[in-house]
Amino acid sequence: MSELVNWDHTGRVVDWQVNPAFQLELTRQTTLSISRAEVYELFDNISFRKHGTSALLFTQPYTWLTLAGRYAWGTGENFFPAAPLLPFLGSQQLANFGFTLRPAARFRFDETYIYSRLATRVSPLATSNGSLPVAVSPGQNIFNNHLMRSKLNYQFTKEFSLRLIVDYNATLANPQLLDLQTNLGSFDGGPAVPTKKLTPDILFTYLLHPGTAIYFGYTDGYTNLHLVPGTPPTVPPATGSPTIPTGRIVFVKVSYLFRY
Repeated sequence: MSELVNWDHTGRVVDWQVNPAFQLELTRQTTLSISRAEVYELFDNISFRKHGTSALLFTQPYTWLTLAGRYAWGTGENFFPAAPLLPFLGSQQLANFGFTLRPAARFRFDETYIYSRLATRVSPLATSNGSLPVAVSPGQNIFNNHLMRSKLNYQFTKEFSLRLIVDYNATLANPQLLDLQTNLGSFDGGPAVPTKKLTPDILFTYLLHPGTAIYFGYTDGYTNLHLVPGTPPTVPPATGSPTIPTGRIVFVKVSYLFRY
């Protein structure tokens, strides 16, 4: 169990946390962990009382297969609510899952998926400040985010190798409950909008020896945003799958190490 308390210079408690945990270690590098967190946080002079539970599993049942996963649920703040709302607590879910395949010494494949969601709580008035409107029903999506990465490495020969990466990023938000602009580090009315992105990336490497190599790469990008011509041009809310190309890059890089 871990405990943490912080005070400001006036002696006021700004946050505390109690985190009991249980961990079990088994054969085949298997680890099972379950933890619970009770948290208090003072944010923007608003007191939040939160909680969370998480379960984690890591295992390598075979030399060629590794599995890892974590799921957490509880409550969390909406730090960037849409005006005129104040920050409020929501129901939070976090999950990540990944595996690694190595059926041969030359081949490796990694898959990673990360999911996060914040929704209105079962009791929508059960907030620390009562800023959530009564008309908002419980279970409504505030935002959810999907991140996925597929990565493949293949060593054809000692010198020649391939690396392939495909990234997927989807951010979906409710503009009545979340100010997505400030949440993503932009500004009110800024360019950030809920979107889906797909980015494949290919890199071939011919490595003669460390420092001397030839690289050939290709990167492509797709989104579900489209630009509407006008003065100024506008970007309407995104819908559908990421099928609209945003840009392509093809490059060749040569490096040579001079030896003295």
